Amino acid sequence: MKQGIIKKPIAVTDILQDIFPKEWNAFRFRADLELERSMEIGHWLENHPEVTHWVAVDDLNMSFEFLSKYFSDDESNKNPGLSNFVLTPRLSEGIKQTGIKEKIIKYLKDE
Repeated sequence: MKQGIIKKPIAVTDILQDIFPKEWNAFRFRADLELERSMEIGHWLENHPEVTHWVAVDDLNMSFEFLSKYFSDDESNKNPGLSNFVLTPRLSEGIKQTGIKEKIIKYLKDE
C-alpha cells in the first residue's frame, strides 16, 4: 500500500520512449514531464476506445491550456494536453483538497 492507495490500477500506460521514440528524443533533455505524460495517456486512450468516461488526476499540469504554450494552432503540431484533467498541486492533500473530488466526479458523470 503506497500513499494510502489500496486498489491496484486497472491498466498502465506505455512509456513515451517506446511509443514515440522520435518525439522522446526531442523532449528528453527538456524535462517536460507534463508533455511526456500527457502523450502517454493520450496514446493509451486512443488504443482503448471502450473507455468513454475517464479523468487524469496528477500534480503535473497536463491540461490542454497549460500545454498550449508548446503548440501552435497548426493541425500538424497538435496539442496533446488532456481535456479531462484535474490538477492537484504539490505540497497539498491531493484528492482530499476541497473541490477536487467534485471535479473528478463531474468528468466521470459527463457524457
